[in-house]
Amino acid sequence: MLTKRIAVISPSRSFQRQALPGLMAAGASVDMANSTAEYLSAKWQPHLVIYHFQQDAFKDLVDFKKILASLTGSTAAVAVIPKPNLELTVELMTQDRCHNVVAEEALDAATLAGIAARHLHGDIFGMEKFIPWGVRVYSMLVGDYQEKSVAIATISEFASAMGVRRKYLDNIERVVDELLMNALYDAPVDDAGDSVFAEVSTRDRISIKLEQKAILQYACDGERFAVSVRDHYGTLEKGVILQYLDKCLHAEEQIDRKEGGAGLGLYLVTNSVSQYFVNLHAGVATEAVATFDLKSPKVVLHNFGVFTEKIDAMGRLGRSGQTKSIRGRSAAASRAAPPLPTTLKVALAGAVILLLVAAGALVWTQFKKPTTGVLTVTSQPAGAEISIDGTVRGTTTEAGLRLSDLRVDRPHVIRAELKGYKAEEVMIRVSHSKSTIQRFLLEPLKARILVRSKPSGARVLLAGKDTGKLTPAALDLTPNSKVVVTIHMDDYEDVTRTVTTPAPGKSNEVPLFKLKPSTDWANVRILSQPPGARIFVNGVMQRGKTPIEDLAIPSGRTITIELRIDGYVPWSKTMSLQPQTQTTIRAPLVRAGYLTLSTTPRCQVRIDGKTVDKLPIKKLPLSVGRHVIVLRSRGPYINDTFTVQIKQDKLVNRRIAFAIAEVPPRASFRIRIDGRLVRRAGLRAGTRTIVLLDKTSKETKTKHVTLKAGHTTTLNW
Repeated sequence: MLTKRIAVISPSRSFQRQALPGLMAAGASVDMANSTAEYLSAKWQPHLVIYHFQQDAFKDLVDFKKILASLTGSTAAVAVIPKPNLELTVELMTQDRCHNVVAEEALDAATLAGIAARHLHGDIFGMEKFIPWGVRVYSMLVGDYQEKSVAIATISEFASAMGVRRKYLDNIERVVDELLMNALYDAPVDDAGDSVFAEVSTRDRISIKLEQKAILQYACDGERFAVSVRDHYGTLEKGVILQYLDKCLHAEEQIDRKEGGAGLGLYLVTNSVSQYFVNLHAGVATEAVATFDLKSPKVVLHNFGVFTEKIDAMGRLGRSGQTKSIRGRSAAASRAAPPLPTTLKVALAGAVILLLVAAGALVWTQFKKPTTGVLTVTSQPAGAEISIDGTVRGTTTEAGLRLSDLRVDRPHVIRAELKGYKAEEVMIRVSHSKSTIQRFLLEPLKARILVRSKPSGARVLLAGKDTGKLTPAALDLTPNSKVVVTIHMDDYEDVTRTVTTPAPGKSNEVPLFKLKPSTDWANVRILSQPPGARIFVNGVMQRGKTPIEDLAIPSGRTITIELRIDGYVPWSKTMSLQPQTQTTIRAPLVRAGYLTLSTTPRCQVRIDGKTVDKLPIKKLPLSVGRHVIVLRSRGPYINDTFTVQIKQDKLVNRRIAFAIAEVPPRASFRIRIDGRLVRRAGLRAGTRTIVLLDKTSKETKTKHVTLKAGHTTTLNW
């Protein structure tokens, strides 16, 4: 039985048809609403709402909030947006009941079924929920820095064997590293709920081994790669995730990362994966799942969700606890057992002897001194700090760092770090017969300068060459050097400064570039009734909405100012302004209805004597009242006039299919219409009187013909 109910709100019939099978596959009945008003008036009580955003995200956001305010109980909402947009995604996810945002271009029945099942039924933990059935899932336990390094190397080798390309491999390694760092060093808390590693430095953390290990899972089906990391603390909250992401999106210093911080790590993950899900069970477990679309030409986040477990998952998630002891034995169990047969005794004695031999071999192996080899590590430049399997072992000199106690029966993770240079990490095996040499050629980090301007959106030039970036911009440059920075914006005066870049790996913020308008500018004050209209100058949208006091407009040339606001007819005015003048524009906006018009064949259209773009026209705003529409075409000849009555906020939809009357290609006669002689004419369907004229004899003939819309009728003399 379909006991759960899902409401889908979308004006698109195709989207409704696409969503229906996936949602029903999750075990739910589905109600469809074409608009927010229709949903609110229906007064349904769904367990889940799917809201389909259109191109006007601002208007849809207002409606979406109305829907969220109407929800009761544990009902949640899923937002489907037209294209990936991390900033819009974070804004939507900050709403209390919105736990999932997915881009429509990545949506299919299987994705919808998974989303609905997680919201309606729980049981959200486990990699198998996010990959096709039959794909093998690999698992590892990770409890310290050394095991983390080995895990990343293992996944990297697996991905390479599966044919994953380098650009995706880098993202996979980066994401696994961030997720494990969060699980190992951000999630653990003590009995009081305080972070275990809050006061522990990064250097000291790497030597600590956790009792509760993180569970790392990974899988690949050739088209997508998936990884998940689960901790056994359950300390992460949805609000914390969104707070980090919002800060990284909007804070002025979002590129700075404090020691041990997880904020930038979450931001990097969302910019490196195709799908990102966080499964929460407070006090029990947190699981982060990331998938990578290996066929996509561009890495972009299509699906982001934060889900909360609805069922008791203590045992299923492997949470450690006290094992109940068995007290007492039954009388039947305490009775003496019968004597064993002689053959069984002999067999048991042999098994005991074999067990003792195996145990002796194992003990001998454990106490045997492991074979070690010699490793020499060099770096260019010298002075790099060398860590072996997460433990700092020394610093390189010009002659290198020599280590002679490394085991040869296992791989080792070697890491070189030097301030101002990019850290390098490799996995190698040490030879037992000769000295192994590992050379690091360290890459110096770029110095970063942050450039801002007022107004923003100006082009940034270095030594006169366009960098392709607009302010605010971050530029990575050669450390400790001087560069000439020029800020350019059309109709403003250029500003040029010589800037000294900081040391390697450091960043400096250049003082604000304040741009002055060119002398050939005028200031315009724009008022509209009602206020809140968007402003366009020569088709380019300006910052802000009406009323606006000091909009800078180029002077000395003809410009067109247009105001647009939903529900009103666009207002425009063409004018030329004098330099250094102040002009006030007052625009009374007229309430509008809408016209959608298409014809077969296509025609040019004039409305009230004004030429409009070629058909089809979609939702053209027109003032309330009667409008005269003229349709014209040269081939076939069409000259058709009709009127429409426009009502406030209503849509008039006209689809006109003309009937075509024609004469044979080589005929000497033509159709006479509107004083013209034409071979083909488009007319309204029905019985028509058509006059034919022979061009040679000048003889005319009248035909009464029944024409069908969309059909062509050939006329004979």
